[in-house]
Amino acid sequence: MKLVDILARELKVWPDMPEGGRRLEQDINNAVIEGDGFGTVDLFMLSERADDQRGAHVDRAQWQAAVDALKDSEPAKAEWTGSGLPPVGTVCEYISDTSWGEVKVIGYDGAKVVFKPSGGTCYGVEIGSKSKFIPIRTPAQLAAEERLSCAYRMCAIAPNLTNVEAAKLYDAGLRFEVKP
Repeated sequence: MKLVDILARELKVWPDMPEGGRRLEQDINNAVIEGDGFGTVDLFMLSERADDQRGAHVDRAQWQAAVDALKDSEPAKAEWTGSGLPPVGTVCEYISDTSWGEVKVIGYDGAKVVFKPSGGTCYGVEIGSKSKFIPIRTPAQLAAEERLSCAYRMCAIAPNLTNVEAAKLYDAGLRFEVKP
C-alpha cells in the first residue's frame, strides 16, 4: 500500500508542522517524519511500512485527495427496511397494544429488544410479542395513509362511492369530521 493511502486511513487530521514543513515521509522505522530539507522531526508511527517508503513524500493536498477517495469508496450503510429486527442504533417507531412512539434500539438482551424512547427510560420487549418496530414514516407516507383512511371512511358513509371516487374527492379538498 502506498504511503498516501496509509496516511489517508490512519491520519484523522493533518498535523501542525514547524515552519517550513510541508510534506510527510516515512523513515525506515515506520515513523512518519516531517521533512523541511534541512532536518526532520518525528511526528508519529504508522501501523505498516509503505510499499513506496523510500522516496515517497505526501503533501496536504495529496493526503486530502486520498481521504476523499476513501470516503467515496466506502459502501453506503444500508437503511433498515422494516424486515426482521432493527439493528442496534436504529431510530424507528414502536407500536404495541398500549403505546406508540419513536424509539432508539439500544441492544438485545436474550429474547428481548431493549429500546429507549426519546427522553425516557429503557424498556425491553420480548421478541415475537404483539409489539412491533417499523421504520419511521416519511411525511409523504403519512399523507398517503391519511388519504387512504379518509377515502375508506367516505366509502363507509356513502356505500355507492368507490375508493377511486373518494380519493378524488379527498384530492379536491373534501374533508369531514367524525363526531363522537
